[in-house]
Amino acid sequence: MFLLMVDSLENESDRDFILGVYQDNKRLMYYTAKKYVNEQEECEEIVQDCICKLINKIDVIRKLNQYALLSYIVSTVRNSAITYGLQKKKEQERFEETRVELDACNAFYCESPETLIERIESMELINELWEKLSYTDRLLLEGKYILGYSDIELANQLSCKIASVRMKLTRARRRAMAIISDLE
Repeated sequence: MFLLMVDSLENESDRDFILGVYQDNKRLMYYTAKKYVNEQEECEEIVQDCICKLINKIDVIRKLNQYALLSYIVSTVRNSAITYGLQKKKEQERFEETRVELDACNAFYCESPETLIERIESMELINELWEKLSYTDRLLLEGKYILGYSDIELANQLSCKIASVRMKLTRARRRAMAIISDLE
C-alpha cells in the first residue's frame, strides 16, 4: 500500500523525497504510533495515514529543516493515532449498540407465544391506565420510572418541595394501582 501511494506521485523528486523521509524516520513513526495502539497492524495503518498526509503537504515539509521535519512527523503521527483511536471507539460504540438491539430483538422473538400474549395484554392494560391517569400523575410516573428523573428534577417541574415529590409519587402509584384493579 505504501509503495502504491508513493508511486502515485508524478514527480520523481517528490517520490525520492518521500521515500527518503520514510526510510530515515520509519522507526520514529512506528515508535510514536506504538504509544497509542498495541497492534502492529494498527501501527502500520496509522503510519500509512501519516504518509498520505505527508504526501499532501510535500511542499511544506520540503522547506523544513531536519529538526522541524522530525517534529512535524511526530505531530502528524500523533494526530493520526488519536484520530484512529477516536474512530475505533465510535465503531466499538456502534457495534455495542447494535449488539444490544439485536439481543433485545432476539429476546422478544424467542419468547413463547404465551409470554408474548401476556406482554401484549399488559401493554394494553398500561395504555388504558395511562389514559385514565391525571396529567400530574402521568408526569410523575413517567419522569421517575421511564425517564429516570431525580426527585429534585421532578420538584422543579412541578414547582413543589423535594419532600412533597415522594408523597406525590406514593399517591400517584396508589391511584394507578386502583385504576389497574378496576380495569382487571
